[in-house]
Amino acid sequence: MAGTEATDALTVYFTLLKADTTLQAFIGQKWYKDVAQTAPGSSPPWPFGIGQVQAATDIQFLSARRVGADTLLMLKVIGLDGDFTATLRPAYRRVDALVQGTSGSSSDVLIIGKAVREQLLDYSEIVNGQVIRHLGGVYRVLAQ
Repeated sequence: MAGTEATDALTVYFTLLKADTTLQAFIGQKWYKDVAQTAPGSSPPWPFGIGQVQAATDIQFLSARRVGADTLLMLKVIGLDGDFTATLRPAYRRVDALVQGTSGSSSDVLIIGKAVREQLLDYSEIVNGQVIRHLGGVYRVLAQ
């Protein structure tokens, strides 16, 4: 095992989300790992999606041979509060429909079983006087 199962699993879901034309209608190809990359002093390209590895616990045999990672992936859409009903809610509903209950693979990783949402994320923050909404979920996947 390469030791990057969790990050590789996130890449599998990014590929799935970026390829979906229904989701593209809401946020385009704007999916970022960890943070939205913008030029200093500029605003992010609202709305957009973020994915992060929240945690990954190695699954090992008694021989200390790692066989996979029990992984929590956070996937959320972020945008201005005024876009919640028209854009953010339908965008996240599509994310959840695409990810919940799915598995996948790439040349680097195999998702064992199905992705399951364990937590809903729904919160706001104020940035430079603007209300920013976050809507998403934390999904458990087993990556090998």
